Amino acid sequence: MLLAEVDAGHGYAPVWSPDSTSLVYVHRGNPDDIQADLEPLALRSNLYQVDVYAGAVTPITQFEDSLVYDAVWSPDGLLAFTADDAVWSWTPGETAVLISPPGIYRHPAWLSSPMP
Repeated sequence: MLLAEVDAGHGYAPVWSPDSTSLVYVHRGNPDDIQADLEPLALRSNLYQVDVYAGAVTPITQFEDSLVYDAVWSPDGLLAFTADDAVWSWTPGETAVLISPPGIYRHPAWLSSPMP
């Protein structure tokens, strides 16, 4: 079944939601920009979610001039991702929220709390 046409997300694999009902993927926003093929910082992208049963595609981010990557789901259905070297969090049905101070961040991860 073809869920959505994508441009391979410049190397970022799609990620399954914890309940296996949707996939989140990176979609390149400037596929015709040859310079972006040579200089990764010139890439522009956003995250999209596709419902695997209905086939509906929904934008998670709608950044104008950003590079989005490294999406990872928490076990309870929150999504963390990196955009322009900052970490963002997204709850389905809501707007993504910036959760890190300025810096250079990569590969966000969800950790279990050792506290009861």
